[in-house]
Amino acid sequence: MYKYAYIPGHKASYTEGNHKLEIAWTIVPAAILLFIAFAQIKAWEEIKYQSRMPEPDQVFQITARQWEWRIRYPKDIKPAATSADDKDAPRRWADSLAIDDLHMKNELHTWKGANVKIFLKTEDVLHSFFLPNLRLKQDALPGKTIPVWFQVTESNTTWDDTAKQCVEDEKKPENRWEIACAELCGGRHYQMRGRLFVHPDKADYEKWFAHTRATQNSREPEKAAEKVAILTDK
Repeated sequence: MYKYAYIPGHKASYTEGNHKLEIAWTIVPAAILLFIAFAQIKAWEEIKYQSRMPEPDQVFQITARQWEWRIRYPKDIKPAATSADDKDAPRRWADSLAIDDLHMKNELHTWKGANVKIFLKTEDVLHSFFLPNLRLKQDALPGKTIPVWFQVTESNTTWDDTAKQCVEDEKKPENRWEIACAELCGGRHYQMRGRLFVHPDKADYEKWFAHTRATQNSREPEKAAEKVAILTDK
């Protein structure tokens, strides 16, 4: 603005463009995008191809619906295989219901370092399962069951046996990890939010799981603690 300010008597110069410059700023970005397209193939295969997914330590089935995430946990953390070569047990479990499943709404619990495999579905419209802190996003498509896997390298919660609840570090509000829907799915899309709870180890997770499952199955919630002790002993 300073260099080309109006100067009385100065005549402006006109140009029709610079073809060399235009070719350069077209070819350079195209080459960069082409490089990225080929360089990311290996990472894409490891993330998206079922044959490349690691053996899961934990399996979930998540159903998106207007406007919540319904999360189903198997009784034994991971569905049992019928034989050494049976790799389809998690998928068979995801496509059917079991009477002893644990059902949660908008709460996903796992533990640090676990290979987690999710079978994602939608009950109605298109949704998008998004874990911003893990940079993980996958669309949920009507009529399809889509496998997704991840591994968390940090924890953000611990189970308090005395209070019977998960405890988070109040000094680190950034550790409140969200499950978001990244696809506009209706009038209350903004309310479709859940939480990711990562326990420090499997033992801590199992304490939470035993308590929550006993509470779910109890007709007398005040006696759930007794059932927790029984499940823990087993």
